[in-house]
Amino acid sequence: MPERRWNEWQTLPARVPWLKVAFADDAILLLHVERERRSRWADALALGARFRGHTALGTPLAPLSRDDAWAKLEWRTRPRRRAAAGERVSGVVRVRNAGATTWPALLRPEQPDDQLVVLEGAWWAADGTRSGETIRLRLPRDVLPGDRVGVPFDVATPTVPGKWRLTWRVRQVGGASFVLSPGLDEIIEVEAPS
Repeated sequence: MPERRWNEWQTLPARVPWLKVAFADDAILLLHVERERRSRWADALALGARFRGHTALGTPLAPLSRDDAWAKLEWRTRPRRRAAAGERVSGVVRVRNAGATTWPALLRPEQPDDQLVVLEGAWWAADGTRSGETIRLRLPRDVLPGDRVGVPFDVATPTVPGKWRLTWRVRQVGGASFVLSPGLDEIIEVEAPS
């Protein structure tokens, strides 16, 4: 990892009282978490469940009902509001499962996204035209009802200068559309490169 990130991890235990260093040297940092688990996903992952038709945590890969397709999105870290054309902007979207069923999300990287709940983004111009392909980001793990996850993004701005709206929505690939769940938007002023 980059040196800046390595330094952040090394200093984290000094700022987080429930995190202790178990072992550290120049290349390895092993941390011990000393707090109660908030959800069952860590237990399921530790068991290594890998059932056909299920996520790595045992959640069925099946379409969610319309009643369970409820999400709430908020900014954890907003992208900057000005960037050069083609420059990358980053941030973190916090996604909360507001339904009553666990969302399937955690598969091995090479497995297809079919039936996974994902975060999808797009760039929109003021006239309603879209730039580029849909941006699809996997959630970091299955999301229990009432639980939330942070989803980091790092995306290139459109190459045409102007005011662009970056939108984020939750949807299930090949399943529920989450049409009644509000999305998240940010207007970004894309400037000509200097």
